[in-house]
Amino acid sequence: MSHPEAEFWDRVYEGDAYRFGQQPNAFLVARAGEIAPGGAVLCIGDGEGRNGVWLARRGFQVTSLDPSPVAARKCAELASRLGVALEVVIGRLPEHPLPEASFDAVVLIFVHLEPETRRAVHAAALRALRPGGVVILEAFNPAQLGRKSGGHRGPAAVVRLVALKRA
Repeated sequence: MSHPEAEFWDRVYEGDAYRFGQQPNAFLVARAGEIAPGGAVLCIGDGEGRNGVWLARRGFQVTSLDPSPVAARKCAELASRLGVALEVVIGRLPEHPLPEASFDAVVLIFVHLEPETRRAVHAAALRALRPGGVVILEAFNPAQLGRKSGGHRGPAAVVRLVALKRA
């Protein structure tokens, strides 16, 4: 059975064009050096795969997680076209179980969540990290409110958290 969130993102990602392009997020590119070389990376809300595929091309073992079957298909197609392997999983957090202490990094790039869901997802991301793992998170902060760029505009969707690391 489909979920309203998956249906929303299916509509965003429908068609042949890549909604957010095929190039990786600049913040992720700048922070990727913090991930253990060849490490296991979970990309939450990876959409069409621009970030997960980029990481896989750099030798990371990537799991791309997104609630949209349309996005998952496009992610797999992008990976295939670029000759890399990654695991593509259709799932919605916090309902989708994450294995504990299994990843060297968890990446969340503009994953817009309501506060209660965000707390649950961030807690699951920390539990999914191996000791010494890192969370790479980019999100809108309160300064984004009122600007005319993408993403959710409501005050509940902005994030004040800037860094997480599992000891």
